[in-house]
Amino acid sequence: MQIWLVTGISGCGWKELLTELKEKAEHYCPGKKIYIYDVGSYMQKECERLNISISKEDILDVDGNLLETIRSLALKAVIAEIKTLSDDAISFVGIHTVFRWKNRLIPGVSYYDLGDPELDLTGVVNIIDDITSIISKNDANIVRKKAGELSPVETQKWMQEEELLSKTIADIKKCPFYIIARKHNTENLLDFFLGEKKRIYLSYPITAIRSEDPARLNTFQNNALPTLNELFVVYNPLAISDLGNISDFKDSDDYCRITDIVNARTIQRDFRFIDQSNAVVVYYDTDKNSPGVFAEIYYAYRTGKPVFIYYPHKASPFLQDAVTSIDENFDSFMARIREYANS
Repeated sequence: MQIWLVTGISGCGWKELLTELKEKAEHYCPGKKIYIYDVGSYMQKECERLNISISKEDILDVDGNLLETIRSLALKAVIAEIKTLSDDAISFVGIHTVFRWKNRLIPGVSYYDLGDPELDLTGVVNIIDDITSIISKNDANIVRKKAGELSPVETQKWMQEEELLSKTIADIKKCPFYIIARKHNTENLLDFFLGEKKRIYLSYPITAIRSEDPARLNTFQNNALPTLNELFVVYNPLAISDLGNISDFKDSDDYCRITDIVNARTIQRDFRFIDQSNAVVVYYDTDKNSPGVFAEIYYAYRTGKPVFIYYPHKASPFLQDAVTSIDENFDSFMARIREYANS
């Protein structure tokens, strides 16, 4: 039995992603049972069971001890249901680790409750999305409106807090921790939970290629990416568009601060993608320098990850020293990738 704790701030889209995943599983893997448990919904059920009149809009305003008790009962109810499932079932337990609520930080989970030995976690997954998408969803959320509007800076700090606490939970439970983008291809994501494919981080000089010929990047996405999705679970940096969307905030007084946090989060996130991958695959179809790609290559090299690169130019000996293989021919590159996938 697999039990995954799924975290993410309000507006990250974890429910939608898991619902899509469940639908894909029912289509491609008939008979495979996936169950989604929203702890927030179970807290409302516990309030009704105990005849406590608290709406979902007001629940974070109640006394902290009462809130913790309701959440503890909700988790126990979830665990009790999971225990009745078959051994091949996959359960996703959705919960927040922390809330930013009316200028306060409110715990979204109790480490005491997570210490329940019957909650034997397979892993912890933190769902992330573009900052613009999250702000747009939260602006339309009546519960979030009650908490007060969060600026782009505050929203990104919330995402950092949620990720850090999610990683801490995984460390406490001694299980793996992963970050997954809301826009991850759901068919490919299904392989993460159901298959045994290797995981790769896809690295490429996005800005350089776009500045030369945007169509070339689209050609790679349309032609090579489907093949990679068949061979691997692919962490694609283009599943998050924060860097490309920074201009959306150019009129903001906090533009410089927003840019600084986006840059820091992008570096931290992409390195996390490498950490949770078996290898790094680099598509470097330009002779322009890309500090980002070189940093990712050397990060992978320092952490013992194999790096396969398509580079149709004369390679520096420093680059040759850091990668597992370099191919100037794209067909040879893809053949080598296939060989690694099947090894």
